[in-house]
Amino acid sequence: QSPYEYRLSDSYAINDILASAWLSGDRSKEAATKQVQNLSHPDKIVRYWTAVGLRSQSKEQLQPFEKEIKQAMSDEYAPVAITAAAMAYNQFNSSEAQSVLKSYLLHENDMLALLTIHYLMYVDNKQPFVETVRASREMKGRTYNPKAAAVDFLGSLGLVPNNPSYRQ
Repeated sequence: QSPYEYRLSDSYAINDILASAWLSGDRSKEAATKQVQNLSHPDKIVRYWTAVGLRSQSKEQLQPFEKEIKQAMSDEYAPVAITAAAMAYNQFNSSEAQSVLKSYLLHENDMLALLTIHYLMYVDNKQPFVETVRASREMKGRTYNPKAAAVDFLGSLGLVPNNPSYRQ
């Protein structure tokens, strides 16, 4: 069906999506509790906004919800899984999260690889991902955006020049 028809259907949970999105900047215990409850919402877009919102919470706010965040790494909707893995890696130093992120770096879908690289720009320890980002950049058929993001990632570590005149 068309996006317009979908928007008019009962399966489009606009009120739940908006409620989840509005919580995404709220850094409070109450918001974190509501967000974690929404990680199991039936609508994937609600789960996505929930995961994005949880990323803004402090480590202290997220600590009680480590189990739920790690469970979200196996969400069927890849953007939720990637976002949860980025949180689990940076907040809880999860080796499982590192594996999830590396697998999405090498995913054939450029947008999923790009999303993963963007999240990795903000993790504290980027080193474990250097070789996988390089491999992702060199994948056959990779388009400009994930390749450019890979250069940004590698350039942030001083591993490649990162300026407009650098072309590879």
